[in-house]
Amino acid sequence: MWGWDEEVSRENDKKTYLSFSADVILPPTDINYDTSKPNEPSRFYFNAEVNTDSKTGEISLIDGTVTVKRDVASPAGGGGRFWGIFNAGGILAQFRYCGEFLMKPTTTTSQYL
Repeated sequence: MWGWDEEVSRENDKKTYLSFSADVILPPTDINYDTSKPNEPSRFYFNAEVNTDSKTGEISLIDGTVTVKRDVASPAGGGGRFWGIFNAGGILAQFRYCGEFLMKPTTTTSQYL
């Protein structure tokens, strides 16, 4: 798992979200599998709603969305990363929506906490 960040919604609900990422090695049958980078992990980004129990102060993650970052190909085609005279590799990218996830509290404590 990579870095994380806490964000507060700008909407009226002012909900708190936890954003974090994880590297996942996908099987070739997965729709998000990148054929140009076989056996290389894909970084997935998670955005989960945080729930804090007002009585106990217990914090839990409720649910959220999953996205994956993909480089944007050059308009010249061919999958190149050159836009005009500069290399845009790693700079120009889009986050593709992969789906949603649900979470539930667990009574098991981790030895790593």
